[in-house]
Amino acid sequence: MLTKKNKVITKKVKLLKSPWTHAIGLMFRRTLENESYIFAFRKPRVDAVHMAFMRFSIDIVWLDEKKRVSDLYENAKPWQKLIFFKNPAKYMIEMPSGLIKKHKITIGNHLDF
Repeated sequence: MLTKKNKVITKKVKLLKSPWTHAIGLMFRRTLENESYIFAFRKPRVDAVHMAFMRFSIDIVWLDEKKRVSDLYENAKPWQKLIFFKNPAKYMIEMPSGLIKKHKITIGNHLDF
C-alpha cells in the first residue's frame, strides 16, 4: 500500500529491486489500476526514465532515503523521450496518471509503503 499521511494513494505496490526488474518496469503492461511500481535503488542516484513500449500515461515520483518526495513528473506519455530527474533518489514510484494531482503530492511530502 502506498500512502500519504495515512491516506491510501494505491492499494497495491510492487517493489522492484534488481537491475532486470528495473529495466522491464511497466513495459508491455496494458493497464495500471490502483497499483504502484516502486523501484528501489542500492544508493541514491540521478538518472532517467524511458517510456519505450508503454501503452498508457503515468505519474512518476522520486523519493530520497527518508521517503520524502525529491522530484515529480506528471502524465508521462507512452514513447516520450527520456525523463531526467534532478535530485538524487533512493526510490522511484510509477503510478497511474493523475494521482499526483488528486493526492496533492508535492516536493517534501513523505510517502510510505
